[in-house]
Amino acid sequence: FRNGETVDAVIRIGGNLVPIDSKFPLEDFQRILTVESEEEQVALRRQFTRTIKKHIDDVTKYILPDENTFDFALMYIPAENVYYETILRG
Repeated sequence: FRNGETVDAVIRIGGNLVPIDSKFPLEDFQRILTVESEEEQVALRRQFTRTIKKHIDDVTKYILPDENTFDFALMYIPAENVYYETILRG
């Protein structure tokens, strides 16, 4: 993009672009699965939710209608269980 940002992937639809960001805090999610105590899981889930919300805000920098992007961008989520956790807890 003209502002120097680089997106991970783009889908071209007609003359417009759908930016796709594939950076995702998978390690944070994996930590949730490895802890045994309920307290740690709750704390890690909260941290994961905060990280996801920040990432969503970061992805909005790729929405550049002046450069023929649509008015949305996609955030790639690498696995169905991660998507489920994101939707359920987000």
